[in-house]
Amino acid sequence: MTYISVREVTPNIGKAAEVKSRVQRGAAIMSKYGSNAWATQVLVGDGVGDFHVYGAYENLKNASKSFQEFSVDPEMISLVQEGQTDPAGTIRGPWIGRLMYGNPASSPMPVSVHRDYNLPRSGYPAVMELAAKLEAIMKPLGVDIAIGAPLIHHDHEMIRAIYRFSSLDHWGEAVDQMSQNEAFAKLISDAGEVGTLKKSRLMLTL
Repeated sequence: MTYISVREVTPNIGKAAEVKSRVQRGAAIMSKYGSNAWATQVLVGDGVGDFHVYGAYENLKNASKSFQEFSVDPEMISLVQEGQTDPAGTIRGPWIGRLMYGNPASSPMPVSVHRDYNLPRSGYPAVMELAAKLEAIMKPLGVDIAIGAPLIHHDHEMIRAIYRFSSLDHWGEAVDQMSQNEAFAKLISDAGEVGTLKKSRLMLTL
């Protein structure tokens, strides 16, 4: 199972460039210690303008080891101190999620869409059934999908559907085709019966 750490930053006014630089530096430091880390910016939707830092791990033992190691890296200590003495934004997290279905992208997929649903854990079996159907529809379009759920988070009734695209052009082309696909329309309707869509966002990997 893949575990994901998530850090989110909302830049202060006029500080977006500084936050962008810092999250990229943070992801680079994390990557030195066994974390599959990357930074993104929200282009459209919930939290537009925010920056996210993700770290993916094969298991929690590796995640814990990586966290302990990069936390004492001199560059990371300096970066944290920089954020404390010259705040450029509001940081939330880390929180930890797990991929119930799918894996981190195996090829460059710099554009991603998150659709966050509210549903109780009793709905998980239905979600897994829908995920397999969604993957079958998305594969011919070249779209990679995954389903995530919280492990340590403030909201344990959130499920995240993740769609990954090779470019913004690919996103536009694929969504045009998805909007005309009857099987996809039915699946989205079925998903609405299982949970309630609360938030969505389009993000670009930096």
